[in-house]
Amino acid sequence: MSRIALLDEATIGQIAAGEVVERPVSIVKELVENSIDAGATRIAVAAEEGGCRRLVVTDDGCGLTRDEVVLALQRHATSKLRTARDLSRVRTLGFRGEALASIAAVSAVEVVTRPPDATSGVRLLARGGIITDLQEVGAPAGTRVTVHDLFFNVPVRRRYLRSPATELSYIADCVSQYALAHPEIAFRLTHAGETVVHHGGSGTLADAVVAIFGAEAARQMLPVTLDGEQCALSGVVSPPAFTRGTRAWQWFFVNGRPIRSRVLAHAVEQAYHTLVPSGRYPVAVLLLTLNPQLFDANVHPAKSEVRFLAGGDLHRFVHRAVRETLEAADLTPRVGSPVPPLQAAPALSFPATTPPAATPPEVRAQLHDTYILAETQDGLFIIDQHTAHERALFEQLMAGSADDLTRPQALTVPFVLSLAAHEAAAVREHLETLSAVGFALEPFGREAFLVRSVPAALAQFDGEAVLREVVEELLEERSPQSVEARREKVIARIACRSAVKAGDRLTLPEMQAIVRGLYDLRSRFTCQHGRPTAILLSRDELERRFHRT
Repeated sequence: MSRIALLDEATIGQIAAGEVVERPVSIVKELVENSIDAGATRIAVAAEEGGCRRLVVTDDGCGLTRDEVVLALQRHATSKLRTARDLSRVRTLGFRGEALASIAAVSAVEVVTRPPDATSGVRLLARGGIITDLQEVGAPAGTRVTVHDLFFNVPVRRRYLRSPATELSYIADCVSQYALAHPEIAFRLTHAGETVVHHGGSGTLADAVVAIFGAEAARQMLPVTLDGEQCALSGVVSPPAFTRGTRAWQWFFVNGRPIRSRVLAHAVEQAYHTLVPSGRYPVAVLLLTLNPQLFDANVHPAKSEVRFLAGGDLHRFVHRAVRETLEAADLTPRVGSPVPPLQAAPALSFPATTPPAATPPEVRAQLHDTYILAETQDGLFIIDQHTAHERALFEQLMAGSADDLTRPQALTVPFVLSLAAHEAAAVREHLETLSAVGFALEPFGREAFLVRSVPAALAQFDGEAVLREVVEELLEERSPQSVEARREKVIARIACRSAVKAGDRLTLPEMQAIVRGLYDLRSRFTCQHGRPTAILLSRDELERRFHRT
């Protein structure tokens, strides 16, 4: 049986490095954070073979003295903390004093550094956590850290690195995040001499967004700002028509620190609720400035996760900021405006958000018994009569201003709804919700219900078919839901069924009523499923297509 014994320093260093250094991007993250904390205004990252062969991070920050550079390679040596109390008010990105020590434990490292007021610099060499050389050298002010032979003493870790292209993509993502979080700093990432990411450090988030997302994407982004007593929020979000298939383009920052946060991601996605289709996610870059005592960044080795003291309040704050931005913007899709790619491009400024039109457009005609054609000074609106009517009905039903549509309509001949066991369980769970919107159901045996009334809006439809659709809606979401969320699902189905359909021929007054109803809404640009209600063929676009400009 083995006896308990103290580990040697080399083993301790490798264990610590395993938590901090997982792959080349881990090194970039730690060194870039050190550069930011050092007050750098320019940070350059150079990589070879995706950073697996060589990484160089150079900055023009405050540099290190001879004694400091030696201390920097020891674990838990830091300039950021003095006591445990400091953890609750730390404002720097790094604070544990483990970055350089952990990197040096599993690689070969060269550090060349000079404080601006020093006449000479220092060059330190280390390998496997052991300093092999230390001497004075001529050097520019700032620090340059070169890392190579990564995981030379941990071959299993090296074997599990991905291809150079994949590792480079992780590094590019990391540098991009810090460029967005700190637009006042110039960032450049090169790979084999080719520039991959470049932001000039203009100090504006608009320019940083252009550098990362590209000019076309940036032109569509909507600025978000909101100040509160305990925090402030700034950033940009995409319009509902500009979404992605994953959350990879949702970036959150707290006091300049990139983080992953379910609280913030959920707040953003809830703000887009009923505006984007299921499975699509908005692009978001949101920067929070928060009192350090209101969150804990010391919960993950990579400091990429934080715990908020008042997560619910923060969720409401972010949700409000994003939702108000969306409601204040003109989100009507334009003909000839495709969803832009996310890529680098020259700089430009954000446009101001356009307020919704004060008056509805003038209805001119119906096209294919499906679309309403309406004219404004801006051009021609093409309105989907079903989604427009559906959106208006949904909002009216949710607000309780169309109670006549959910008034129970007694059936002349009640019918029996027979269900599977799991469906019957869902109905029993949601009986109160169904009753609130006009369905009257009574248990009729073990897995059946006697339906005595349906919402008035559905009286002309096959009540059994509609009710089965409602049950399916309730079963789709398996996680616990509030009464309001369940009610919303049922109302969405009623609105969809009650709205005019594609193929319905409408009179001019009927079309005018639909357009007026739509333009009375703040969230009028999509139906509750995320489909657009209208598109604009602008006057400028028409003139361009007819070569009048």
